[in-house]
Amino acid sequence: MQKLTKVFIVDDNQEAIEVLQRLLEKNYSVDIVGTACDAKSAAETIIQTEPDIIFIEDELPTMSGLEFCSLIRQDINS
Repeated sequence: MQKLTKVFIVDDNQEAIEVLQRLLEKNYSVDIVGTACDAKSAAETIIQTEPDIIFIEDELPTMSGLEFCSLIRQDINS
């Protein structure tokens, strides 16, 4: 049995999350381990679920996608 790729999606638009989730599940062997609409809840859940891939919007309400990646990297390395 093929191992599923664990995916986490971060976007402040719930409809965009749902569309991407459907596309990924239909076309790839993925397990959507979580979704979030804001950086704070996303960071906490990403640390817990340890996804293989994170899809993130480039501009979240409280920070950019690059700032979010830096935040996550710091939390993981702590």
